[in-house]
Amino acid sequence: LISQVVAVGKRRPLTIRQSLAIGSSVFWPVLVIQALLRGVIFGLFVLLALVSLWHFGGSLAIFIVLFDVLMAAMIALSFMMRFATCGVVLKQSSLTESLVQSWQLFKKHWLLCIEVALLLFMVNVAVNFIVVYVVTSGALASASLFGTFLFPVLVSFTVLFIVFVWIELLLVVFNWTMWIIVFEILTGKKELLTSWLHRTFRRQRGQ
Repeated sequence: LISQVVAVGKRRPLTIRQSLAIGSSVFWPVLVIQALLRGVIFGLFVLLALVSLWHFGGSLAIFIVLFDVLMAAMIALSFMMRFATCGVVLKQSSLTESLVQSWQLFKKHWLLCIEVALLLFMVNVAVNFIVVYVVTSGALASASLFGTFLFPVLVSFTVLFIVFVWIELLLVVFNWTMWIIVFEILTGKKELLTSWLHRTFRRQRGQ
């Protein structure tokens, strides 16, 4: 997927055989990155849950600090996982190099990463809301239209389910495409992408 997105952007789409060859060559490094960082994120999530249940003897400040630190660590690791995966596939970086590079990218562009994540979150919420509304309306309409006729109801529900899954897969591709574009720009020689908040603050300070 990652290589195909870049290849399409360069107007040189890969064949299925080429895509499979690239995927098989980076399968294990990508799997290790995903498993390692997801495992750490899950461990931090469990720790966060334990911290939330732990009684601090009235020390609210300690709870707030620990909560914020753990949340920040999970957010940073989620961005690093995307950048490290792109580094392995697109830059042929080693496992260690990709993890180091992903941390450096996040450390330098953390505000931009949060802005992109918030934008994608809003897009996903809006699309999912529309899809759920349409699918639910279609399901209710088919149920009321066909009544006790089981076969057409099952066909309608199956079609709606396939449409729902297809749109969700498109959303996954869209999200990865956006992060691939961000990675390609941030690792380029020219700094073409900067944080909107940073630019706004800089303009205000310049005035």
